[in-house]
Amino acid sequence: FDFPLAPVILGLVLGDLLEQSLRQALMISGGEVGILFRGAISNTLFVLAAGVVFAPALLKRLRG
Repeated sequence: FDFPLAPVILGLVLGDLLEQSLRQALMISGGEVGILFRGAISNTLFVLAAGVVFAPALLKRLRG
């Protein structure tokens, strides 16, 4: 695989932190996943993340 080293290291380091924080949030909310979508900041981050994921495919399709 020809992955750049910096994003791989970043993913390895932040992956555990993300998983722990998600587990903590779900435990506090009693397992309710909807708590992740209630705030304006979290909704903005979800939209930005979706844009980053889907923008290349959309641009490729629009350009032909």
